[in-house]
Amino acid sequence: MAEFATTVFARKLAGSLAVLACATTLHAQPIKMRLYVDRDAPTGGDGFSWASAFNDLQDAFEVRREAILADVEIRIAEGRYTPDRGTMDTGSSFEIETVPTYSANSALTLSIRGGFAGLGHADPDERDPSRFVTVLSGDLAGDDGPDFANREDNCEHVIFAPNGPQVRVELDGLVIEGGNAREGNGGGICVNVPRFQDGSVSLTDCIVRDNLASSGGGIFVCPAADLFASHGGLLVSGGMVSGNRATRDGGGIYCDDAKLHATQIVDNEAAYGGGFAGGGYEPSVGRLEFDRVLVAGNRATIAGGGIYTRWIRGYRLTLAQNRAPLGSGALAEYWIDISFSIVAGNAGAPRAVETGEWKNYLKSSCVVGGLAQLGPEAPEVRGFLIEKDPRFVDPVGLDRDPMRASDNDYRLLADSPCIDIVGCGSRLFGLPLIDPLGSYACVDVTVFECDRGLLIMDLGAFEYQPQHDCGDFNRDGVRNSQDILEYLDAYAARLSTADLVRPCGTPRSEDFAEMLRRFEEGCP
Repeated sequence: MAEFATTVFARKLAGSLAVLACATTLHAQPIKMRLYVDRDAPTGGDGFSWASAFNDLQDAFEVRREAILADVEIRIAEGRYTPDRGTMDTGSSFEIETVPTYSANSALTLSIRGGFAGLGHADPDERDPSRFVTVLSGDLAGDDGPDFANREDNCEHVIFAPNGPQVRVELDGLVIEGGNAREGNGGGICVNVPRFQDGSVSLTDCIVRDNLASSGGGIFVCPAADLFASHGGLLVSGGMVSGNRATRDGGGIYCDDAKLHATQIVDNEAAYGGGFAGGGYEPSVGRLEFDRVLVAGNRATIAGGGIYTRWIRGYRLTLAQNRAPLGSGALAEYWIDISFSIVAGNAGAPRAVETGEWKNYLKSSCVVGGLAQLGPEAPEVRGFLIEKDPRFVDPVGLDRDPMRASDNDYRLLADSPCIDIVGCGSRLFGLPLIDPLGSYACVDVTVFECDRGLLIMDLGAFEYQPQHDCGDFNRDGVRNSQDILEYLDAYAARLSTADLVRPCGTPRSEDFAEMLRRFEEGCP
């Protein structure tokens, strides 16, 4: 009876929204709607508050599909959600259907946000995706095993937009896992025909893991055959794409036009492009741009261990310990233009980066093995080329296997030759200057330089951060009065290392108080 009431409510809501649609188009303003989902909520809720939250995420998707002219935000409490409503239907998914836009020049937005505390907490809106983990899973039986065992009863796609969403899709703070598109595309996320500008599909601080497909094991975003001129429109910022597999191309991600920012693509596998692939559907597409990205531990059985696409361009890539018979780290069919990056430890091929016949560029980077690792024609080097070991914190991890990156640590040791040697405050996408761990890129420079945007940065994805957490300011392993004296010297010189509360700002009295607190408390 409660389920029937919910369905009736959704139909009434759809009728109301249809009436409002005409008025909305006149004013060119979408309706704003927020829906709430909590697996622990009682049945029969209308979804408009935490107190009356839906307990099945599909209810929120149904209402969204009826909301013809609405910007919709779906807030999801911690827990595990599957798309089958308990029926074990492997054809089910969280489906984003095509809806008309309210304006020829604008698109509606569907935001799906996880990581909320939900019911039973003092503040249900408290949000911490790492603490209140929200999982969208294709593992309908809850019996997935290692190496993709027991996947026959999983759904094909976890999130699916079969005809291309005429909405901007924003996924934020979610874990997406267990999709099984063994004969199709995009086990975790499958989106066809994005119709709008870059960022039509965006992922922020999401984890996409353990999905299987023919192309785009974790994520598949691609224009349809009649829309080759369209951009793929994928932006991934933060989070991680890991442990996915494609039998053809793009183990982690397949997209013809993607931007990656402060994210990690690790331990994925495919025939082409273990971590990322693009450009397989039309010669004019296949572009990857990046800023502060780790691509490590991926494997391709044919070419492009970490990356396989046509154009590769960006800043601060750490391309490490990938494997393939051709282009162990990356293969760019046309050209590459990479700056301030680290290429190290890739294996299985004569060269780490295989490039096309167009003009290729390498700016101020560290490539272990030098230009012999880039070819067949050596790129034009602008700035400097470091051939030394970049000195990663732990390139082998607890399992002592350097080619499995999930437990490796690609941050830089204090004696790394890649620290504080690049003066560049530019950003490829206009996004915050943070690395994949959320660390600020402004350290070890004067406040004057920070104010003018003349940031002294490191090579690669991760920015070295001085360790002051235990009050050992000079990092000599001993906490004594010398730490206070050296902090005062840095404070007086207005160095950013003395700014402990708000990095890359002006040292203030609150920073001094923070140093004293750390000094007194020490380490646990």
